[in-house]
Amino acid sequence: MIVDPFTDRFMKANDAIIGNGEYYRLFTAMFLHGSILHLFFNAYALFIIGSSVELLFGTARFAIIYFLGGLTGSIASLVFTPAPSLGASGAIFALLGAEGVFFYFHRDLFGVYGRSRFANIVFVAAINLVLGFAANSLIDNWGHIGGLFGGLVLAWFIGPRLRINQQYIGGPVEVVDDNPLQRAWLTALVYAVGWVLILLFVVSSLG
Repeated sequence: MIVDPFTDRFMKANDAIIGNGEYYRLFTAMFLHGSILHLFFNAYALFIIGSSVELLFGTARFAIIYFLGGLTGSIASLVFTPAPSLGASGAIFALLGAEGVFFYFHRDLFGVYGRSRFANIVFVAAINLVLGFAANSLIDNWGHIGGLFGGLVLAWFIGPRLRINQQYIGGPVEVVDDNPLQRAWLTALVYAVGWVLILLFVVSSLG
């Protein structure tokens, strides 16, 4: 991994976060990458997974899951591994978890396709986590797990809940979302405040 002065200033580094209160690193680390190859793989994964999640969830929910899920991954990395880390993969795992929740809730609505997508997402997540542990310190798997957890929780509460609405037989059919976006913003705020409190507790305990 290439570590230049800029990267060293903004990557996730436990000593700087806990000792110096540089909490911004939990956020800025999501936008750094250790090599061109690292950037390419994350950009490709974000394009594939992110495009699907933004289409299913909408831009606002997508942004909430990406940023808060990524921060959850950074916090998990801070708690469970002393190794420095950087990259968008925690946020990408959050999107993967969110997509899994969507197809779990809508497995009947989407039928065979929905159940197939859900099974595929579980398989992809499991394979990547296994590869992460096999790579030892080369991959921040705790960041992946934290991001996945964040995406699962956020999507469970703020994700769309779609249903088919037809007022009378032969009438027009419309897709209705029973989980309004306003509720999503409020839930996201509660989620963020909760993690801030957890972070402060963790830092005080480790410091």
